[in-house]
Amino acid sequence: MADYFTNFSLVLDLPDEPAQTYALDLAEVAESQRFSDDSSTLPPDFPESLREILEYWCFETKAESPSQ
Repeated sequence: MADYFTNFSLVLDLPDEPAQTYALDLAEVAESQRFSDDSSTLPPDFPESLREILEYWCFETKAESPSQ
């Protein structure tokens, strides 16, 4: 049986540096909580829609400066 893996890349243009920082912080928290059963360690303002999918979070997230 063959193993098939799908890789993709997604680029999100965020409007400003605070939005970029917020997105990266969310991704970092999601990754750190991926295998945790204790949702009490999540920040209180963590989006409810992301709480429901933390166990499936497997994204590598990085910021890049826009091309000049």
